[in-house]
Amino acid sequence: MHPDVRVIGEIRPLERPLLLAAFDGRNGSSAVAAVAYLAHHWNAQPIAEIDPDRYFDFTALRPRVRLEDGERVLDWPEAKFAVARPEGVERDVVLFVGAEPHLRWNSYTAAFASVAEALGVEQTVIVNAYPGGAAHTRPIPMHLVGADDVAAERFGLASRSPRYQGPAAFAMSLAVAERAQGRGGFSLTAIAPFYVIGEANPYTVRALVTALDRAIGSHTDLRQIDGRVADADIALVDAFAAQPDLEEIVRGLERQYDETMPPEPLDGDPVDPAELVEDVEAFLRSLRPGDASDGGLPEGGSRAL
Repeated sequence: MHPDVRVIGEIRPLERPLLLAAFDGRNGSSAVAAVAYLAHHWNAQPIAEIDPDRYFDFTALRPRVRLEDGERVLDWPEAKFAVARPEGVERDVVLFVGAEPHLRWNSYTAAFASVAEALGVEQTVIVNAYPGGAAHTRPIPMHLVGADDVAAERFGLASRSPRYQGPAAFAMSLAVAERAQGRGGFSLTAIAPFYVIGEANPYTVRALVTALDRAIGSHTDLRQIDGRVADADIALVDAFAAQPDLEEIVRGLERQYDETMPPEPLDGDPVDPAELVEDVEAFLRSLRPGDASDGGLPEGGSRAL
């Protein structure tokens, strides 16, 4: 095991383990929330963690201080692995959530890989989310990158080859390393409605949990997420009343989705949501600057730009 890995549970043989990983960073909060939600509802047991000391600039990502029995306690950035066997699923699932590291990416990747190898992980799914041109009233666009035909069929999505070129997120470098190690790394990405702001976009969290349930064969209780979605719906009604321009943007996104997405997949082939996202984002670029402004939604809930 890598020296920066602390074993906090039992390392034992697992049944065809699948690893779900999400990294909190510029675009990852909804993905982390989705994987953490699954870990909680599947009663996942902590098994290992990566010591954060060598991998983070604590002036950029500061530990959180809280009071416990009147004394200060520091919570450092976490990077934890847990193991679950969802009810009705005939394989184990390893779940990882952590912040995107600032430093020593290669060493962090090696630490991550040492745990995956010790657990016998067969396949790694990097779960992502980022804001874009999606309407909260329509299915959240999602796409797979680098998945094989079997995984694509389980998700009910068309897989595509990587297209992006430019500065990499850590998740991208990890996916490359996981594929090189033979663990079949690929990514599942959801597009979050850009006008809904919060630590975790409830519409996107629900879409990711539902997609992962479908692919794995699990049946996770969604009532807690549904309650957050209902709260966000109410907040957006208030925002639309205050900002008719914002409501018109959303109606435009709805029309764009309805015109682009056929009622049913043609000839049984899955529709590639990535193409839909590109069309919707083209619509957003056509909007004049200044159409989206502060929506002033209640503190602590979702907020419209």
